[in-house]
Amino acid sequence: MSLIHSSKKRENIVRNKPLLTVGEIARRLGQPVHRIEYVILSRKIQPAGWAGHARVFTDSDLGRIAGELRRIAEDRGDSIVVGLAQEQPTDGQ
Repeated sequence: MSLIHSSKKRENIVRNKPLLTVGEIARRLGQPVHRIEYVILSRKIQPAGWAGHARVFTDSDLGRIAGELRRIAEDRGDSIVVGLAQEQPTDGQ
C-alpha cells in the first residue's frame, strides 16, 4: 500500500518524481509558509496527492507558486525576491 494517494485529476503523475510539501516549497522559495498557503488556496492549486495528512506538490506546482508570488509582489510594487533559495553548505563553510 502506497503512502501517496493520488488525486483523481492528477493520476498521471510519475511516482518516481520528487513530491514537495508546503514546508519544502516555502523553504525552496525562501518565503513564509503562510504565503505559500495563501497562493495555493487563492489560486486553487490542487495537490498531486497526499502523504498521510500532508499535501504534496510537483516541481511544476513549485514553478506556478513562485510565479504567482512574483505577480503578487509586482502588483503591490514590492521588491520581494522570489526564487529558489540557495542551499547552505553542511560542512561548516
